[in-house]
Amino acid sequence: MPNLPHRLFLAIFASFTLAATVRADPPVEPPVIPFEVAAPEGHIAGEIHQIPGSRPDTILVITGGSGVGVRTDTAAAIGLFLSETTAVAIYDRRGFGDSSGTATIPTTSNTAWLVPALGSDLLAITSHLDGLGYDRIGILGSSMGGWVNASAAARSDLIDFAINLVGGATSVSRSDTFDALTDTGLSIEAALAMAPGQAGSIGYDPACDLARASIPMLWVLGERDDSNPSQLDIEVIERLATAGQPYRYILVEQADHNFLNVESGEIILDWVPDTLRFMESASR
Repeated sequence: MPNLPHRLFLAIFASFTLAATVRADPPVEPPVIPFEVAAPEGHIAGEIHQIPGSRPDTILVITGGSGVGVRTDTAAAIGLFLSETTAVAIYDRRGFGDSSGTATIPTTSNTAWLVPALGSDLLAITSHLDGLGYDRIGILGSSMGGWVNASAAARSDLIDFAINLVGGATSVSRSDTFDALTDTGLSIEAALAMAPGQAGSIGYDPACDLARASIPMLWVLGERDDSNPSQLDIEVIERLATAGQPYRYILVEQADHNFLNVESGEIILDWVPDTLRFMESASR
């Protein structure tokens, strides 16, 4: 399963001074508002961050990839998106941290039920946040989190926009097949050509959910990602956009699955300003 590893969030945190040039710095220790919401397997625990004295009209919920369990794994994303107008919510995945339920390691096959289940947990969170009076609720998912976003967005009239980082448009089977092919040493181009023919039909496929969802969605994809097939995602996004869905994407040149430059190894954050502009303008 491709995922956005904890080291990416550490890299983003290490590059916070670069991200801070996008907008004014948030305070070092913004207030934290804990929450616990009822969910299908008990409860989901998390926390809301917002700048002291601000009255944000938007809240962004962060969902990590398959290797992310506890909220601290995604905490560095707060520094990229927190502002006077936007609060950020992070949470423990079911079975991890302070959330109840069974901790399940994602595989290709079990995503057929796991992704919708995690989508239900995300829906429980957005329902709670709607009750707190935010005007707009956005969801941001990385890698597997993009599939969770699709599952939730198709079933909600409370979510206003979604951002999917490095994945979430093509099926889990195609993505995992591509990942396995590149792991054998095949080039990205060769794996892209072979993956559709070799992928099975097991696991979660976002096709129906993406066709049903009606909110603006933005994908941010790595051009040199050898874990998730960015070009296959783009084919899906373009097809749905042509059919009328409010979907778009950013392809980050030279970026791998961790938004690291494949040549220099440095974190790439030049997609952040466009993502912030999308957040400001996106609405149902």
